[in-house]
Amino acid sequence: ILTPKTVSANPITEFEYDSSVSPVALGAFIYFPFARGSFTGVREFTVNSNTDVFDANEITSHVPQYVPTGIVSMTGSSSEELLALTDGTDIYIYKYFFSGDEKVLSSWSKFTISGGGIRGIGFVDSDLYIVQCPSGASAPQTHLLKLPLENKQRDAEGYNTHLDKRVDVTFNADAAVPTFNVTYMLASGETLQAYTKDGLLLQNIKFASKTDPGITTVTFKDNIVSGGVTGAAVELYVGIPYTMKYTFSEQLFKVGATDRPSPTDAGRMLIRNGSLFFTDTSHFKVKVTPHLRNTSESEFNATVVQATTEGSMPLESNSFRFPVFTDPKGTVITIENASAAPCNLQSAEFESFIHQRSRRYG
Repeated sequence: ILTPKTVSANPITEFEYDSSVSPVALGAFIYFPFARGSFTGVREFTVNSNTDVFDANEITSHVPQYVPTGIVSMTGSSSEELLALTDGTDIYIYKYFFSGDEKVLSSWSKFTISGGGIRGIGFVDSDLYIVQCPSGASAPQTHLLKLPLENKQRDAEGYNTHLDKRVDVTFNADAAVPTFNVTYMLASGETLQAYTKDGLLLQNIKFASKTDPGITTVTFKDNIVSGGVTGAAVELYVGIPYTMKYTFSEQLFKVGATDRPSPTDAGRMLIRNGSLFFTDTSHFKVKVTPHLRNTSESEFNATVVQATTEGSMPLESNSFRFPVFTDPKGTVITIENASAAPCNLQSAEFESFIHQRSRRYG
């Protein structure tokens, strides 16, 4: 059925695909990539249960210029309803969800892996394993990374500490020269962060990579562990920090002339403010950049009154309102979290001013 750029005698089963990557079977579907100019598209192949006809619906039609060419590996997980592709630098994740015969979720996102050099990816249960030979390190090295993609996965502390290449470390904070090792080397420009299991960031760490035996040694400035951390067996999460970012689509004003509202230019729209709804969140920042104007920032930090205590990670489930006050055309609104603190966003809404010069009827 799937042959590389050949003409089949049966037009129902004639599809083109990228023969350098094997198709992936997930449940009743087969997913395969195909070239679209300088980008890659993906089709979802199945048999229509009502008409007994082969269908190959494109799942990248709403993001035709998102997945680049040069896909080196593709895999999937039917238990988590995920498809993953990589071009050697980024990992593109397709998340879908069916309610009966209707697909109610079809979203794309990506992870950028520091250092690139991804050779292959594969799922084991709900964990995505990544074989990486990163560039930029002082000596050749190979990493086997695990990316947990289980729905609502949490660490033993009840939340996740988000660091790339995160490892668990135990060290003696009471030693005359407190130190510990991380079992990989850093590439040029990379830094390390260390968090205690209760969410405290250690501010004064120093690190240096060794080419032999390929480790990074971490010490503390003036041999003093910050934050008053003491003990002979202090447990840490250590890894490379990264920034989580979400960018909103441009907001449109739609009117309901028919059963399906459609965009209109008959009135002027100005966004007044936005609201974000979240659960178990400690920190995030909203950036609003109007067209040809400076960026304004609104920052959320969880502090539960009469409940937040020293030595614990405050988490809050609530909503956060931020100002916009601009025309949506050309305005970029992003949510960022550069810390390792958890950020679980649920939904968003915008309040707008609308002035209509006319209305649609019929």
